[in-house]
Amino acid sequence: MRRRVTALNFFPALVPPTSGGELRYYHIYKYLGRHYEIDMVSPTHPFVPPEVVRIGDHVVERRVPKSQRHVSLQRLFDRVGRFPECSAVVVSLTSYVEPGYKALVRELRSTSDIVIHEFPFLFLHARKRPGQLLVYDAHNVEFDLQRTMLHGPLGAVLCQYVKRLESLACRESDLIFVTSSEDRGRIIKLYGVSPDKVHVAPNGVDVGGVPCISETERQDAKRRVGVDGHDVMLFIGSYHPPNIEAVNHLIEALAPKLPEKIFLVAGGVGRAIASAGLPDNVICLGRVSDDARALLLQIADVALNPMFSGSGTNIKMLEYLAAGLPVIATPVGARGLDVVSGEHAIVSSVDRFPGDIERVLADGELRAGLRSRGRRLVEDKYDWAQIAEGMYEVIESAFVSMRGRR
Repeated sequence: MRRRVTALNFFPALVPPTSGGELRYYHIYKYLGRHYEIDMVSPTHPFVPPEVVRIGDHVVERRVPKSQRHVSLQRLFDRVGRFPECSAVVVSLTSYVEPGYKALVRELRSTSDIVIHEFPFLFLHARKRPGQLLVYDAHNVEFDLQRTMLHGPLGAVLCQYVKRLESLACRESDLIFVTSSEDRGRIIKLYGVSPDKVHVAPNGVDVGGVPCISETERQDAKRRVGVDGHDVMLFIGSYHPPNIEAVNHLIEALAPKLPEKIFLVAGGVGRAIASAGLPDNVICLGRVSDDARALLLQIADVALNPMFSGSGTNIKMLEYLAAGLPVIATPVGARGLDVVSGEHAIVSSVDRFPGDIERVLADGELRAGLRSRGRRLVEDKYDWAQIAEGMYEVIESAFVSMRGRR
């Protein structure tokens, strides 16, 4: 019989997934459904009916609508804290007074063999129980990430709250998955957990869903949309503070130095960009459809990732590489990935980006090598199906070992 899994997250696995967190949540459980009977429990938009959504074979997501309590607390934090992002903490705090959510979690976990927490924010709803394997999938070192967003006296209090939840999740869980070796070392040091239970399960990409086209096909695509003869730079990002920081640098410091290049900015990060005062060579597209996103990956000559902050790994890097794009990134943008500068991508400081862009565009041999080796890297190490299979093997080994000790 299939083991039963309950997975808890603070946001739903929207289809199609767009942000890095949504991509990991959706793909990992779609593939874990090959082995388990899975119930995902996720808060969703306020004031909508509850939903039961089939994510894949043997995988069901139960979406619980947020209430007026959530809306009110979000407005209070927006007014008092003025945080760039605090949705995770708001969901966490309001969940304790949501009887429907608590009852559903209680019902599902009572028959589960395995409970998996995506992020630490809902950990108190399903702590360690004898005979049940408890898993924490750490998308980030959450305390470190929240400190970059939650400022001021209120932010300091909320950061300590996040640290307490993350500490409990790390100490009580039988297994911890992290997205990089850097995060593994940080969590072990920060919370004093045993290295034996911390495993790297990197972020990935649906390699088969991202075509890698030839240079001739790229030029044809550029001709079809009317940008032939122009060098096109691409940045894709969700509405997330590290992405906002990166795109502000792109607009204020990078684009003005390369006025002949076209800079395309796509994704939810566009909400943070004021249309007035944009350089003439920056085009902000906002959120785009899957088809439009695929077209952007086809017409771009170079993908950029000028990140300054953040935790975990950048899934956009993997999408760029899968599409066969030459990528120029900061060390923060390439963090947690087995990217060798000059082999799979160009990793350098932001002040060197203009020169690096010119160098990549001028050197056809370098560009072709980056394209092929970058694509091969994601095929070999970062396909979601392979990552989920590796997580399954670790989970099964831990489950069998736990039952053997009883």
